[in-house]
Amino acid sequence: MNNKNNEIKHSLQINIKIISVVLTLFCLLVNGKCFAFSLFKDKGIDKGKWVVLKTEMSQPRDFATANLLPDGNVLIMGSSIQNSNTTDTVDIFDPINNVIIKSLDFDYKHYRDFATATLKNGNILITGGFSDNFKKPNSFKVFNSQTYKFETIDNINYVHWYGRRGHSQIVLDNADVLITSSINCPIIYNIDKNNFYEPKNNIDTGVRQSFYFKYENGDILFFYLGSPILYQIKKNEIIKIKEEIPSGFIAIQLDSENYLNINPKNNYSEGFIYNIKTKNIIPVNNHIDRTWRVNNSYPPQVVLLDNGNVLILGIYAKTIENENSSLIQMRKNQNYDKYSTYLYDRASNMFYEIDSPKFPIFKGVGILKLTNGDILFVGGTRDMKSNNKIQKYIYK
Repeated sequence: MNNKNNEIKHSLQINIKIISVVLTLFCLLVNGKCFAFSLFKDKGIDKGKWVVLKTEMSQPRDFATANLLPDGNVLIMGSSIQNSNTTDTVDIFDPINNVIIKSLDFDYKHYRDFATATLKNGNILITGGFSDNFKKPNSFKVFNSQTYKFETIDNINYVHWYGRRGHSQIVLDNADVLITSSINCPIIYNIDKNNFYEPKNNIDTGVRQSFYFKYENGDILFFYLGSPILYQIKKNEIIKIKEEIPSGFIAIQLDSENYLNINPKNNYSEGFIYNIKTKNIIPVNNHIDRTWRVNNSYPPQVVLLDNGNVLILGIYAKTIENENSSLIQMRKNQNYDKYSTYLYDRASNMFYEIDSPKFPIFKGVGILKLTNGDILFVGGTRDMKSNNKIQKYIYK
């Protein structure tokens, strides 16, 4: 009799737990949202920590880049000091001892919309940008990592590429560099011949999203206004893909087959994993309970960590406003929220809110993954007075 009572009692306890879980899930799913609850919060993911370095850059930098040099040092470039004034200073940073070891002068002042890439010989290719009063530079530059001097690329027959906006550099498997722009068609830099050439069937307009996906065979997938474009490296040819491939507001490649896509909704943001081979879409198990501006002026920054997780940081709004609304309008309408930082944990397929950096990163930040896996952030803070700060995100 006692055994039977114990069985009934045990069965009731199990049923109560099931009902409790169901009710909890139901409550969490109200209004279309699903938040991480204690079962997942307590799983012990590594949320990392932020460190502000004592050393400071020679100038505040609002639009900056950071590139690793063969000797382990970091080249830091860009950009405005204040009121859109530009700077021609360049800093060499030692990430081991966390000090600026040298400051150099660039031969023209540069401000925003320029891009850099590390070439196979360790040199840094510098393209685009604007000088004072938005004057366009009349040449491209290469930073020689051996001499620590800048060299000029004069033999350029793509004058329309000077001073282009919102562009990216993609180092190809053949060591050439595919350069995409928001206002011009893509071109390619050949390191051996030190000149530029166009791909076949080049698209006649710019690429307006910085996200790209590199296939195992070296081909590059990128998007123009949401439409997928494929660059075939062996044929040096660009083709428009007819099949539908999802392209969100912000995305990042996770491995040779998958990328994380994040889309802002009215008052939250959702994510999914897209498999480029199987075409499968796997929704992230929860939402980010904030949204952000839908244009590309101040997009969130995403960084792939060595452990496979993704760091997501930026200024978030309470709800989406008009696509063309400025940050000033958002502040006037009080439609902005605190600066937030999230971590996408691939093991649980969930977003987690984590601590933000002491100096919140706003826009134009230089981001670099160091050889030990730490993430370096230079400039780009909300407060111009703190734009000379160097911060690190450290995790296991």
